[in-house]
Amino acid sequence: MNRKKDGKKGQKRRNSKPENDSSEKPSKKQQSSTHDSKHENVNKPKKSLKNKTVDKLQTVNMSTYIPNIDSPILPGRSNIPQYTTQQMSTPNFTSPTGYYPYGPQPIPNIQPVMHSTMNMGHDTNIKIDNLDRKVEEMLTKLSMLDSFGEKIDKFERSMQTFSSNVGKITDRVGDIEKSLDFINSQFEGNRSDLSDMKSEVTAIRSENNKVAENMQKVQNNLDELQEKHLDLQIRSMRENLVFTGISMTTENEESDTTEGILKLFMKEDMKMETEIDFHRAHRFGQLNERKNRDGTTFKTKPIVCRFKSFKDREIVRKSATNLKGTTFGVSEQFPKEINERRKLLWPYYKEARKQNKKALIKRDRLFIDGKEIKPLPSDIAENTTRREFQSQGARPKTRRRNRRDDITSDETAKTKLDDIDIIDCENFIFKYKNRKKISNYKSGGIAIGYKKYLEHYITVIESECPFVFWFSVKKEIFDFQENVIFGITYIPPENTNYASDEAFSEIEFEFQNFSKNNDYMCLLGDFNSRTATLKDFHEIEDTDDTQFNDISDINVFSDICILDDMNISRCRKNPDTIVNKYGRKLIEFCKNNNMFILNGRFGKDSIGRMTCKNKSVVDYIICTCNVLENILDFEVQEFCRLFSDVHSPLSLTLSCKNKKHSDLATNNFTPKIGKWKCEKTLDFRDNLDGEMIEKLFFKIQSLHNAKENAQKPEVDEVVFDLCNILLKSAETTFGLTSNKAHRHSKKQWFDLKCLKAKKEFRKSKRLCKKYGSNIFKERLRVSELSYKKTMDNAIVRFNTDFRNKMKNMRTKKSQRILETFSW
Repeated sequence: MNRKKDGKKGQKRRNSKPENDSSEKPSKKQQSSTHDSKHENVNKPKKSLKNKTVDKLQTVNMSTYIPNIDSPILPGRSNIPQYTTQQMSTPNFTSPTGYYPYGPQPIPNIQPVMHSTMNMGHDTNIKIDNLDRKVEEMLTKLSMLDSFGEKIDKFERSMQTFSSNVGKITDRVGDIEKSLDFINSQFEGNRSDLSDMKSEVTAIRSENNKVAENMQKVQNNLDELQEKHLDLQIRSMRENLVFTGISMTTENEESDTTEGILKLFMKEDMKMETEIDFHRAHRFGQLNERKNRDGTTFKTKPIVCRFKSFKDREIVRKSATNLKGTTFGVSEQFPKEINERRKLLWPYYKEARKQNKKALIKRDRLFIDGKEIKPLPSDIAENTTRREFQSQGARPKTRRRNRRDDITSDETAKTKLDDIDIIDCENFIFKYKNRKKISNYKSGGIAIGYKKYLEHYITVIESECPFVFWFSVKKEIFDFQENVIFGITYIPPENTNYASDEAFSEIEFEFQNFSKNNDYMCLLGDFNSRTATLKDFHEIEDTDDTQFNDISDINVFSDICILDDMNISRCRKNPDTIVNKYGRKLIEFCKNNNMFILNGRFGKDSIGRMTCKNKSVVDYIICTCNVLENILDFEVQEFCRLFSDVHSPLSLTLSCKNKKHSDLATNNFTPKIGKWKCEKTLDFRDNLDGEMIEKLFFKIQSLHNAKENAQKPEVDEVVFDLCNILLKSAETTFGLTSNKAHRHSKKQWFDLKCLKAKKEFRKSKRLCKKYGSNIFKERLRVSELSYKKTMDNAIVRFNTDFRNKMKNMRTKKSQRILETFSW
């Protein structure tokens, strides 16, 4: 197509209506052929068409029209003349060409015909322009067909890819269906197998239950048989007595000799006037070695003697009262199992006798004031464990307790005191409220310790309630309007000997007495209350509508709005989800007295942490809204065995707006110049006082000139001035630090091993606080246990050495007594 355009670009356009040889109009056939020739030139460029149009106009202007005389024109039709067009050489013609039948026609009749021909050429140009525009539109549309072709090709390729992917997916779906069919078949098989297994398990369970029931019956029968067997053993030993502490003549002592020794013992030591006859007597058990009062040793074994009647045995047993104060003993003989049970009952028997109660042990049963008392399950478990160790041929070491002259590890951990004891700790003052004032067996209580510089600001408040220890802190410390009253609380756990259902009532009674004149109240300690997430404040739903219909604001009866103003959550977070009886009483106490619990709500404990054995939350700090507004932080710290056996410490930080009293804690600190830094060497040199150096230089020169007469005070003064110059420059350059003076423990039992363990513990504590990873936590736990064990061993060694010194005091000079007690 483009080649055709280029080939016809230089050709001129012919006349649209060429004349034939007879000077007549072209026929319809010729017009159609002309029209076809026009269509053949449609795709020619626009420029060539315009050029041809101009040529046509020039040709038209140069044409003249002469009527055709040869044409058959009827008379009367002169209004439709026929003309022929001839080319003229010049625009103005002088002599017309052609043949005229009647001579030349007048020229005026030609002007209208020429005018109409000119109009026809103009219309033709317009049509040609329209045709050109259409041709251009067609060309643009034809050019778009090429891009459509490319897109169609891409579409065909994508459809081919799509069809191939569909085929692959179809294959995969087929494979999946096959695998699903296989899985379904396997599943059905497994389901049937599972149903069979369930039925078999059910049958096995039923059989197991039957077996368990039968075993339980067998066990019960065995227990009954064992009890019957023990009863028979007891009955068979009814006439037997066991004598201990009687020396042996030889290791292989015969029974006849033993009987003679026993008769002599009953007559001389037991002071029996009548001789009691018995069947036989012999020694049994383990050979023991004992000491006499004079220091000599002897070997002994227990002697069992069977009397002829129970009455004779009772006579001998009652005569054993004459052996009081000696190393001899007389007791009834029982089987081993009965003796183990009697050992468990013996401490209860002794305690009841000390409290002047009637106590009686009959076989393996204890009666106090006519009521049978049974040992605790923990004691039974401990005794069972001891028997298991003995049956395996080993027994764990147990430490003797309740010794007045020894301090064991249990005593150092639990700090049981009475009012006679005094706690001597450097720079600290301790006040305590003991459960028992004076007692041979010390019990627990509540204590407070504070530094000596706070002695004039803390006052202990005496009260009758044994569950709370009140003290007040002066308002000058915190710059409050009133003094702050704190109550250290300890409520014994439920179901214990010291438990009391009236504990919260007694605390609330004293709390209300103090709160009449003071709004700054705070209680903290071990409440043994598990509260979960119960609300500690009253809400509108908690009130009775019949009583509060006319009240517009329920907050008049509660300070809950304080929490909203401080952006503190009303709901507490508590990982312990259990609620006990004491927990409900604590919540009721908070609601009645407008107290708020800080645990799980404030400071670093906003997430909520366990406070006891990492299993429960029983330690709390509760306070009024006035104290709450001045709290900076609250935290449940990491558990430490040095401070408690199961409880984690609670840390409360209050704001101290009074700078005068906030500096009290730093008064005992000795200022110290900071460490030397090499990068500040030039600053140190610039800070040296030039005037003081010049004066010092003159002094040194004067001393040098009169060095023969120089005195020691003058030299000391020069050295003192030199030191002051250097110290002032160092103080200005490196600053001062207020570190505590390093002090070592003044306790005699605190040796080098304890000091080394203490340093390791403090280092592990710093690393754990800095990094906090599990590795450093484990290191802290190990160092903590090592430090505690080292101190306990040191205390035991010290007490043992002191006891030995006291025992050997009688063999040494009396001056050593003062050395022993010069602590």
